[in-house]
Amino acid sequence: MSKTIVRPVIHQKPFKIKIRENATGETVETEYIHYWESPETTEERNYYIRFWWEEGNGACDCNRGGFFHRARGEEDKETCGEVKYSVDISDEQGEPIYSDMD
Repeated sequence: MSKTIVRPVIHQKPFKIKIRENATGETVETEYIHYWESPETTEERNYYIRFWWEEGNGACDCNRGGFFHRARGEEDKETCGEVKYSVDISDEQGEPIYSDMD
């Protein structure tokens, strides 16, 4: 007999993402929902989001390119790296969470 483990998901509202293809300057906007287990505060939530985009999987061009191309209705076609795309992340009210767009 198997058991189903249900973990609490605290934040399920979409975050706004602006992604710029640095070589062309083209920017697209999309939304994404981050799911994680039980952050207690907004500060904790924002820490996880900043970490994912700055140092985690969201920092890699393969993932950023995936968001960029899907927002344009295209297939993912990127390889790993860390220079092709820049992002600007804000919460559902438009408050900034993370940006590496200069």
